Amino acid sequence: MCAEYNAEFATEVLVHQRACPMTHHIFYTLPPASTFQIYLAYCRFGDKSNTGSMDGRTWKKLVTDVGLVNKSFTTADIDLTFTRHAGKTRKLDFNSFQSLLGEVAGKLGCTASDLSARIVAADGPKSSGTQAEQVRFHDDKGTYTGVHTHGGPTTNDDRITLGNLLDRSAADARGVQLRRTQ
Repeated sequence: MCAEYNAEFATEVLVHQRACPMTHHIFYTLPPASTFQIYLAYCRFGDKSNTGSMDGRTWKKLVTDVGLVNKSFTTADIDLTFTRHAGKTRKLDFNSFQSLLGEVAGKLGCTASDLSARIVAADGPKSSGTQAEQVRFHDDKGTYTGVHTHGGPTTNDDRITLGNLLDRSAADARGVQLRRTQ
């Protein structure tokens, strides 16, 4: 068993090490997530160098991922509560984050520990990309028309090249290239 110590937040995360008897691969299993680990995961979402200060964007992402928005805690309350606890720095450290959770728990009508459990159960930030739908005229090459039917325009022509465009040989006053006769 090894321990990773984070001096800035004075927390210790224990990592359990075990080896698979068949393959001898080493597996590391983390203990169940804590509120602090989820807080750090959201702080580092989109900014891997972040050492533990949450901004308004990541606070809003946490609230929407966990599903805390309802009639008693609206989207306007997300920014208002953040501003009230962040102050002039516009960043939340973990202590400010915990006091913010206490206020949000009061608005939602639950305890701070229930809210923390709900945040831990959400298991960190979610990220999802969009999947493009099939587009008939783009995806079906049978519908291509014109030059694209035969593979599209080519860039291998000898007519226009960088050598022709950037010809720096001698020219007359009108810019017509002088031909050397030998």
